[in-house]
Amino acid sequence: MKRLTRDRNHFAIWCCVATVCVLESRTCTATNAFSIVVLPDTQVYSELHPETYLAQTTWIRSNLAVRNIKCVLHVGDMVNNDVAAEWDNALAAHKTLDGVVPWIVGLGNHDYKEGRYDLGSMFNDPAYFGPGSPYASQPNIVFHQTNRTDAAYLTFSAGSTRWLALGLPWTPPVSVRTWADRVIGNHSNHSVLVVFHDYLDAGGQARTSNGQQIWETVLKKHSNVAMVFCGHAENESHSHLASRGDTSNTVYQLLSNYQHLRNGGEGWLRILDFSADGYVDVTTYSPLLNASRSEEHHQFSFALTATNARPESHSEADSTPLTLNADINKTPVLYLPLDGTVDDHSQHGNHGVLIGNPTLVDGKFDKGLEFHGPADGIEIQHSNSLNWGDGPVTLEFWIKPYKGFNGGIDKGSGSFYILGAHGLQLRSGKSGAGTLLLSKSKLATNKWSHVAATKDGNRILLYINGKLDAWGHAYRTTVNNKHSMFIGKRSQYTDEGVEGIVDEVRIWPRALKADEISRYMNMDRKEFLQALPEE
Repeated sequence: MKRLTRDRNHFAIWCCVATVCVLESRTCTATNAFSIVVLPDTQVYSELHPETYLAQTTWIRSNLAVRNIKCVLHVGDMVNNDVAAEWDNALAAHKTLDGVVPWIVGLGNHDYKEGRYDLGSMFNDPAYFGPGSPYASQPNIVFHQTNRTDAAYLTFSAGSTRWLALGLPWTPPVSVRTWADRVIGNHSNHSVLVVFHDYLDAGGQARTSNGQQIWETVLKKHSNVAMVFCGHAENESHSHLASRGDTSNTVYQLLSNYQHLRNGGEGWLRILDFSADGYVDVTTYSPLLNASRSEEHHQFSFALTATNARPESHSEADSTPLTLNADINKTPVLYLPLDGTVDDHSQHGNHGVLIGNPTLVDGKFDKGLEFHGPADGIEIQHSNSLNWGDGPVTLEFWIKPYKGFNGGIDKGSGSFYILGAHGLQLRSGKSGAGTLLLSKSKLATNKWSHVAATKDGNRILLYINGKLDAWGHAYRTTVNNKHSMFIGKRSQYTDEGVEGIVDEVRIWPRALKADEISRYMNMDRKEFLQALPEE
């Protein structure tokens, strides 16, 4: 196959290949070979030809194993009108993918009421793809807001690379763009795939105004952005562009939209085959016609640069969540080993996002995060698993404070968290109305200490280095709010935060006994995951 050439403006000319693949018989046999499927605008299918939409997703499901499909990306305009009948058709098609392959979408203008982000979309309805839906319940998916799911990212491993797929909505406001910028920056050990509906114009050699804005404000700044996928452009649009980012990395941008063809697109979809040697082969195929296209821009290949295909910091086996036979009722609802990412290794997907500029340094076990004061921390979006109501809970982490610290685990004013300023504090319930317990001992500076707090019934206990240090009675301790959780910094106070190193953050849905705290605190990630109680 012909490869890329670049002109002085860093745009690429991508050449077609002359052969046609027989896709039904293709098998990914190389050790690290895998595929990603891209669904172009499906709006006419949802409105008039739902059988074509269903044929696409059915083909994906049928070919998951033979093609080693790791992720599905939808470029937006799932529907033509934001009405129930069309969302019903989209939902029926995507039910085929529920629980079998991760997928994400960058919603388009037709997906929103009157084409306006601020007016919302039925996509965010829990009955379709909103909170609590199968889409929102995918493993390793994180959302910008708790009440809408149209800005999201998910992580997965494929080949020898950790990937992050980022779905951005139509005309994202500043808050969403800022969040996206932070997500990409905080996942520097992931290669990033961006799905953004309106990005390239119909000619495919220039960005639209929306595309240029997201490129300038977010994408070009990050060396780990690998590819951008888009649709939207009028007529039959299918092109691609390669551009240099600020760090001289190459970003490959692919446009595909077939809605103006017969029956709303004839079922054409894009398939990207990733080979073990770093090449990506792009093909265009229709399950409806059982045919491929070999014209220019329909079939081509390119090589990912080294900065775009960063190896994962752990093997796939190492980066899995809790062991499959672990009892979900007895194991953590949050586990951050902090060994190079802020990914949650529990079964709940409470992944974090870095705030400020924490530094990856040597931790108590492997690596940890060094916080430099109130500007640094980890934010974890609210989830019901982090609200324990009046029930039992254990919070624990390792810390090496440089001086007295005001930070730890904080979930808003109606929360239960560990603080350390004049010794170790534990607060539970609303400020001034709940329980406050102070430790008898202070933490040593520039030395590692393990701190833990448990609540069970009406009793709360503080442990330092596995030893019971203080206990008290709990009252007005309900934790049931929709605040984000913060590690390191305080949620409400801009002048308080940790100065020191934090490692091995765990929150349990039960009160650990003293011997459990002493046993688990001295385990690194591998030992801990292997030691969890079985069902």
